[in-house]
Amino acid sequence: MGLLGKSKKVKENEAEIARLRQELTNANTRFGTAAANSQSLKQRLDALQVQYTGRESRRVNELQARVKDLQQEKQALQASNASLNKDLDVFRTKGQQRTLEVGTRDVAIQELQQALARVDIQRFGTAANSEVADLLSIVHAQGAELQRLELSMQEKERILSSSANDSARKGRELAELQDQYTRVEKDFNRLRMEWQTCKEANDENQRKWTDTNRQHKTLLDSTRQAHRKELGEAWEQMRSVTSELESLQATVVEKEYLVLAKQREIEDGNNQNENLRQQIVDRDSQIARLQHSLDESNEILATARLNLNQTRNQLNIETRKARTVSQEKAERDKKIEFMQQQCVSMHLKLTAPKPTAPKNPKHWRRGGIASRGPYPKGPMIWENPVRSRAHARPQIPSSDSSEVSQDAWWEAAEGSS
Repeated sequence: MGLLGKSKKVKENEAEIARLRQELTNANTRFGTAAANSQSLKQRLDALQVQYTGRESRRVNELQARVKDLQQEKQALQASNASLNKDLDVFRTKGQQRTLEVGTRDVAIQELQQALARVDIQRFGTAANSEVADLLSIVHAQGAELQRLELSMQEKERILSSSANDSARKGRELAELQDQYTRVEKDFNRLRMEWQTCKEANDENQRKWTDTNRQHKTLLDSTRQAHRKELGEAWEQMRSVTSELESLQATVVEKEYLVLAKQREIEDGNNQNENLRQQIVDRDSQIARLQHSLDESNEILATARLNLNQTRNQLNIETRKARTVSQEKAERDKKIEFMQQQCVSMHLKLTAPKPTAPKNPKHWRRGGIASRGPYPKGPMIWENPVRSRAHARPQIPSSDSSEVSQDAWWEAAEGSS
């Protein structure tokens, strides 16, 4: 009876040991599956980190290249604006000089008119001579032309000032775009710092997960060794294994609880990794929005650059027009100088003393009808040799820019003769 009871108890212990072995095998299988899943998740996380790091590095390089291009364009625009301001100052200075020259010429013309009036009054006692009137009409026409040129110069100065205002406005818009780009760059740096923080947190979680996995593996190995040792002792001490089997069952249950707790920790780590991946996706979307805002800023900057080029072309057109006006004024100055020379010549002719009648009889001729006798009859008429020579056409220096003034002078000379 005792032997039967003992053999029955041994069979029960063997069955219990087999059941425990089966449970241990199942636990090992579940742990292997969990380890394989954690390893695959780790590989996927590493691949995502590599992909995200490469993509972000490319974006950072592209943004740095765009920043350099924008800085170069800004420097070019600043240089162009400085040159435009310098040209504007030069044209304004030339306009002021031309205005002073026109005022000086007006004063000289008025003095010349007064001198002609005095000469005419001294010569004939009146200022209503046709020659002086023609000269005065020419002088008035030249004065009207100079006034028209002065008004045109003022209009050009107004257009240049408006162009300068447009250039200043474009400069302010460029500064605003630069400030906006600086803000975008600051946001990008902040997002990059946040991404670096998330990456560090992910690395920390990965390190914790590795440490936990190592600890779990060490614990499992120690558990296996303990189980093997306990099973060896159970085979060696078959008859006194009842109490030891109960303690072993309790230990196995406790170890299963530990395994479940470690599995839950692994699942929590996976959830944290999933949350980190979601945060990375959110940062990607935010970076895409910032990229879109930066593209819009680049479009606004391109529009401002196009407007500035149009303003520069308009300023070049106005510059050529101003040069044309300056050439016309130079021609008018040559004509006025020629008129002054002619006026001086006429003044000298008008103020020359009258010649006296010479005793030479070759300047006398008979008037009336000539007779057929040996001596001519009729009154003696004095021929003024100075006036006779005045009918000859004087030699006037030829000038391409004074043809109209020479014709006017010849008409005046023929009227006086």
